Amino acid sequence: MLLQELKFLVFDVHEAEGLLKTEAFAHLDLDILSATLESADTLARRSFEPIAAQIDLEEPQLREGKAIASPALAEPLRAYAELGFLAATFPRDWGGLERIPFRLHRIRSS
Repeated sequence: MLLQELKFLVFDVHEAEGLLKTEAFAHLDLDILSATLESADTLARRSFEPIAAQIDLEEPQLREGKAIASPALAEPLRAYAELGFLAATFPRDWGGLERIPFRLHRIRSS
């Protein structure tokens, strides 16, 4: 998905500005959401896009109750976590960042 399309979905279709007026997300603004989307786009293009074909061929497997994914995912997933995307939707009192309303996180993850 192109960044421009993603921003259209988040800001226009799903009316992010209205979510930011709620008490839960009053600490955010449109600039923070936009920067977050831009960071996600950069990460996707630099880290995940180059290995997309490879990880499509190396599908995750369930072995002895453990999920085994392609080793090529290790570095991109580390970068994903370091940028805070794993904690982006969790409340701060759980150690999260509360940077992205979950509704918008689902759009970004699509």
